[in-house]
Amino acid sequence: MTTDSRPDTGPPRATSDPAPGTTPDARPDVQVDGFQLPSLRPAELVLLACLPLAVVVAIAGVALTGELAPRLLMDPGAVVRFGLPVARVVHDGAAALTLGLLVLAAAVLPGQGRLPGAVSYAQWTATRWATRAAAVWLAAAVAVIVLTTGNSVGMAPTEPGFWAQVRYYATGIELGQFLSVSALLVAAALVTSAGARRVGRVGAAAVLALAALLPVALSGHAAGSDEHLNAVNSLLVHLVAVTVWVGGLAGLVLLRPRVRTALPAVVARYSVVAAWCFAGAAFSGVVNASLRLGSPADLVTTSYGLLLTGKVVALVLLGVAGWVQRRRVIPRLDGPGGGRAFARLAVGEVVVMAATFGASVALSRSAPPVPQDPVTYDVRHSLLGFPYPEPVSLSRMITSFHPDWLFLGIAACLAGLYVAAVVRLRRRGDRWPAGRTVMWLLGCVALAWATSGGAGVYGSVHFSTHMVQHMALMMFVPLPSRSARPSASRCAPCRPAGTTPAGRASGSSSSCTRGTRGS
Repeated sequence: MTTDSRPDTGPPRATSDPAPGTTPDARPDVQVDGFQLPSLRPAELVLLACLPLAVVVAIAGVALTGELAPRLLMDPGAVVRFGLPVARVVHDGAAALTLGLLVLAAAVLPGQGRLPGAVSYAQWTATRWATRAAAVWLAAAVAVIVLTTGNSVGMAPTEPGFWAQVRYYATGIELGQFLSVSALLVAAALVTSAGARRVGRVGAAAVLALAALLPVALSGHAAGSDEHLNAVNSLLVHLVAVTVWVGGLAGLVLLRPRVRTALPAVVARYSVVAAWCFAGAAFSGVVNASLRLGSPADLVTTSYGLLLTGKVVALVLLGVAGWVQRRRVIPRLDGPGGGRAFARLAVGEVVVMAATFGASVALSRSAPPVPQDPVTYDVRHSLLGFPYPEPVSLSRMITSFHPDWLFLGIAACLAGLYVAAVVRLRRRGDRWPAGRTVMWLLGCVALAWATSGGAGVYGSVHFSTHMVQHMALMMFVPLPSRSARPSASRCAPCRPAGTTPAGRASGSSSSCTRGTRGS
């Protein structure tokens, strides 16, 4: 891992202003009536402007769908109607920045080698900033609870008995309980990250911040809608992917002066994370849209669809920007002007992401074309989230199918990664037994059947079939996957330069071959 030349732990030393022209990134501090304002670079100023941009988009989106209009009955007042979207924007933005900075500090930024387990200067800075963002996240989470209470009960904060309703809502109503649990997890992440000087503690804070997103997914419309399993899973994947992606990119822009010479390696690591986040956001977005739109025409004929169309356009633009970043910017980060080119493109991406954050808040406050109320005429349907299946039989156990998109996506990723590794080996001139590839693909098919086939469908209905599903996941899926020896295929590209495929197959002295021969 690349090491950082700055101090390992503790606050940075105070330094004098550099001479003009010695450091291109330096900006002098500003003195205003005895107060010293921190220096801000143009990129940081643009990032600050992203928050009001997201607020404006959210308010405009909510107004477009008619949710800002006063209610005829139980109107909570303008403070709640306008304050709740603003609080949600601040909540989501602070969550993204907290989680992105913690992930960068735990897994992406360069470490140091003098004190094992201790954070480097860049990691310490990212964690310190994440702590401040977590404090904002916590305050916004409390504001969301208060304003959501007013929106639900139709009371303004100034009305008598409002705060008693807030206490009851936060502890006695399911939606309020989820929001309260999320706020408690944010507080735990804040306490854990505060003063963290060990990488393990930073990682624990990142896990707690990730866990704080789960109650948010469970507290939305998805939890009580038809197809609630797919709705909740896709929303959770979407939240994690988007927050890590957006927060990580904004964190890289802010931390760019701290990593300097290590910037190419850091951006290269983050680009891998960003690619997976882009794929997760796109996949989960498609699943969510399919559950909330009746037909593709809803994208242009409804206000909800227009907001969703804007998000789709933004996702395409971000995908193009990411491709440009990987193909053109990252290869020349070591050259003159490479860092500034990265900053310009990254800041542009964050601006587009901020607009999508505002659109997402507006979507969460708007009713989709497909009603999301649970099915009340069939209790079994409302509990399962899909129509109750026909009586079980052997043929139905084999042929029944109801997609669990989360596990179907996992199975597809596993199959695709394995096939890509095999193709890479063959292009290099190595041989890989076709039987192992077949066994791996059979394991992926078994995973899909156990979660989306008959075992998954009837496992939600019968306890006996549920146990069959458990046995399939624990025994039938791992057996062919183990026979495929994925660890050997992963380690095979580590062959030292000059070692021939035939020599390696006949007993090369490569440490990689020795480590996988018995696997």
